[in-house]
Amino acid sequence: MNEIDFTEEGRQARVAYEAYARSTGGKTFDGRDMPRWSDLGDKIQTAWLAASSAAVSAYANDKRR
Repeated sequence: MNEIDFTEEGRQARVAYEAYARSTGGKTFDGRDMPRWSDLGDKIQTAWLAASSAAVSAYANDKRR
């Protein structure tokens, strides 16, 4: 487990990744098995962090309108 897992944003990124995995039957876009979150490495976890943070921010901004 790395430091990303200990932040709220890191938890949201992991939740998003795991939801994606459930929705695809644990397969990548090209049919390979998805790795566990802990096996992704910093670069990919950070990418999921950026994506989930953008989604949460967009949702929060929409709710304010």
